[in-house]
Amino acid sequence: MKDIKVILVGCGKMGSAMLGGWLMQGVSRENVIIIDPVIKGSALDGVTILTDFEYIPEHFTPDVVVLAVKPQSFENVVPQYAVFKNSAVFISIAAGKTASDIDGLLGEGASVVRAMPNLPATISKGVTASFCNEKVFAEQREIAQNILSAIGKNTFIKDESKMDAVTAISGSGPAYLFYFAEAMIEAAKEVGLCDKMAKTLVEETILGSAQMLSESEKDANELRVLVTSKGGTTQAALDVLMADDGIKPVVLAAVKAAKVRSIELS
Repeated sequence: MKDIKVILVGCGKMGSAMLGGWLMQGVSRENVIIIDPVIKGSALDGVTILTDFEYIPEHFTPDVVVLAVKPQSFENVVPQYAVFKNSAVFISIAAGKTASDIDGLLGEGASVVRAMPNLPATISKGVTASFCNEKVFAEQREIAQNILSAIGKNTFIKDESKMDAVTAISGSGPAYLFYFAEAMIEAAKEVGLCDKMAKTLVEETILGSAQMLSESEKDANELRVLVTSKGGTTQAALDVLMADDGIKPVVLAAVKAAKVRSIELS
């Protein structure tokens, strides 16, 4: 990572999270250029911060250009970087912009990785699904893996059409979990716990359970059975959650709605 030269176009919440991950992984500050018209540079000593593409030094040839600008800015911003399409791999985290869209804006023939990170990337605990177009060669794929795994786990998918499903699961998924936590906290208060106790118990239960699910050799179904005693309190709750009109069909309907909206937006 140390010698990789990066241009980061846009340094908002996700862009700054990626930058922090790269620096922690050993990318040299001297090898990073940020293009952002409003970012403040006081906390980024050693990183070159420019307000516009035209100020990039002529001698700087990036290995990777990360496009972290809003989708509505794409058509105005991306074409400027076509000068690097023969030397750099382009990684886009813009929702709804396909690899073909990005390649077209760059004048075609560019190496493009389309990525969908999620919000936990801002604390280096994200998960990203990425698609490489046919121009991305092995070394560039490795660069993309290093760049994206700096903010959590990254996995490559072969079929770009699956990106809408990815968006519905991992992209939007944190909001589903936050809402479930919100509902659990409200339920905890309804059955007599104070605000602080309700918040602590719910947060730590979710955190510990998620870590257990991640580290255990058992799958979610097996772990659920493990914590459920026949005729016990957990079973009483699951009888409600697992009813025909319980949580599973609601989750399925929600995910399908998110996927349909992702398709509409793209």
